[in-house]
Amino acid sequence: MKEIRAEVVIASPPQRVWRVFTDFAAYPLWNVFLVRVTGEMKQGENLEIRVQLPGAKAAAYRAKVLKADTEKELRWKWKDFLKGEHVFTLEPVGGHMTRFTQRVEFGLLSGALADKEMTAKAEEMFGHMHRALKARCEESAD
Repeated sequence: MKEIRAEVVIASPPQRVWRVFTDFAAYPLWNVFLVRVTGEMKQGENLEIRVQLPGAKAAAYRAKVLKADTEKELRWKWKDFLKGEHVFTLEPVGGHMTRFTQRVEFGLLSGALADKEMTAKAEEMFGHMHRALKARCEESAD
């Protein structure tokens, strides 16, 4: 199995990070990687997702929500050219901080097809998304 992973510590509590992260309607305002997500964030529901990698055309795919554990984890599974799972976890750190982790887990065949260039672009976009999420969460306290 192949995995792409990145994390960031955000100076906001998990409740705020979850609220910002799961506000799919606001994604066009700040999310530079997952530029659109529509659908219900409930286990078993389908999502329509549009991603944008640098130097590439935007791509859309459908995913099924595997887990939506409020303020802890969101996990969805997709199957198109490649198949895998996209996992987002939130972990409290210290008093009012959150460790936000994003990872994509590819199956054996899909992992073999995910070349170095695609992996590097995905890692770059995870970083951009994390910086934007951090800024959005920390810009004003609730």
